[in-house]
Amino acid sequence: NQHFFFCVICDKAIYCEQMGGADVSRHIQNALHKKNKLVKKESCSLKQVSIRSMIGSDSELNSQEFKVRFAEVKFSMFIAEHHIPIAVMDHLSPLVAQCFPDSKIALGFASRRTKTACIINDAIAPSLLQSVTDKLKWQPFSLSVDGSNDAGLKKMNPIAVKFFSIDQKKVVFNLLDMCTTTGKDAATAESIASAIGSVIVKHSLSWDNVVAISMDNTSVNFGRRSGIMTRLQREFCPHLYGMGCPCHIIHNTAEQGYKAFSKSSGFDIEDLSVDLCYWFDKSTKRKAELESYSQFCDVQYRQILDFCSTRWLCMQAIIRRIIDMYEPLRSYFRSSGQEDKSRFERLKNTFDDPMTILYLHFYNHALPVFDSLNLLLQRQDPQIHRLQTCMQCFVKKCLLRIVDSSVVSSLDIWTCDTAALSLLPDDEVNIGSLADEGLQALLESGDISD
Repeated sequence: NQHFFFCVICDKAIYCEQMGGADVSRHIQNALHKKNKLVKKESCSLKQVSIRSMIGSDSELNSQEFKVRFAEVKFSMFIAEHHIPIAVMDHLSPLVAQCFPDSKIALGFASRRTKTACIINDAIAPSLLQSVTDKLKWQPFSLSVDGSNDAGLKKMNPIAVKFFSIDQKKVVFNLLDMCTTTGKDAATAESIASAIGSVIVKHSLSWDNVVAISMDNTSVNFGRRSGIMTRLQREFCPHLYGMGCPCHIIHNTAEQGYKAFSKSSGFDIEDLSVDLCYWFDKSTKRKAELESYSQFCDVQYRQILDFCSTRWLCMQAIIRRIIDMYEPLRSYFRSSGQEDKSRFERLKNTFDDPMTILYLHFYNHALPVFDSLNLLLQRQDPQIHRLQTCMQCFVKKCLLRIVDSSVVSSLDIWTCDTAALSLLPDDEVNIGSLADEGLQALLESGDISD
């Protein structure tokens, strides 16, 4: 646009609003641009070659050159498989020759970062991808698509495929394509759906073999009128089955329950978690003071956990940690004199409230129901044979908190109207044994009233 130009050699956007064409000319003369151009020119000779052509033909299997190339390819695969920075090859390549001077293979080994990157990107990756697409051409498979944050000029929508591998005798996952979109409409359903269709064509796959597609539960993905799912069904595959992310649904269900409870009780567990995290974060002094209070209360010191709203299973771990450290934390905020800090005042008031520990015990009792199902859905091995039973168990566990057990035991959750069920009286609702005992103790002592 009028503000930036994109250099395909350096693979980055460069500011040019001030001098226009002169900025472009100056960049072309830049030493880094020239170096990148030379590297790209040298790497072109390695593009679109197979692993076999990299190593050599069958007639060369016993040659010294083959053994050296074989070692270079194996090292490259090792780097890629274990997510090791490719720059390490600049040090490893000469190190191999120095450590094994009596080996002709080691002396001939010469694969630094540029060559290793070319081997991975232009020999190994196409060969492995081709083996996957060859299998997908004759058997059913499903797609999984997710979108990257809009942080750059390109939006990535990586596509993974799931299919049954006869060779491995199990269901496997493989990355098919990064499926990038560009321009001001890069994040629209129309652009992404078109890009997904182009990926299927590029790899010579048939939509007849695509059984389903899994995406996040957003309006861009599953909008009824113009979402990605609707467009794919209309333009490419009418029989395509769309599946949202069940983990998101479970997490959002628990979150909505938490928001309703927070609104009625005035206790916000997320605010408490964030305040605790930031109060002790990057302060060795405060952590040391908390440790001394832990010793005084005869409680093993444990670090306060960070809260992140996008980590579905973190809240229960945070609550358990606060419960474990509750007495030291309460003593700390009651004794420390830092009244000028607003966060300290909020935490002090929270731990002065006798209801706080009851709220924590209640959450610790309720969340495992959601987390156990979420963990099941995140398992790598197929769980479809357990899903119906586990879903039924999940619903009944939720109902047992507010509905009589005799009603729940004989309930068919697939046909009944749960909204029409009679709820238990307030004093009989299952809030957990620890929360219930604590509540009764506070009522008897007069610290709280009905």
